Amino acid sequence: MFGHRRNDSGGAESTGSPRIIRCPRTKYAVTRDELPYRTDTLFQVLETTFGVPGARTVGTQIAKRFYEKLELAFHRHDAYTLVDYVEDAKNKPNQ
Repeated sequence: MFGHRRNDSGGAESTGSPRIIRCPRTKYAVTRDELPYRTDTLFQVLETTFGVPGARTVGTQIAKRFYEKLELAFHRHDAYTLVDYVEDAKNKPNQ
């Protein structure tokens, strides 16, 4: 998992905050708690961390979990970013 590595005795040892957590704080002046409300910034952090293709993949997985929690039907769109999925969810009627 992010922020941990195995030590010689087989246990996990903290390596500090992972980059995906530190980056918004240092580069974008956004706290971890603010990220759910700043999806545009979150997507920029994902692009910085994983590149554009990786950001789309991770963003799609985040969106799938988000839709599951809202009990909305998820439909993958190749052109969508995480921001697009969130906007789409806001416009869907409650199911």
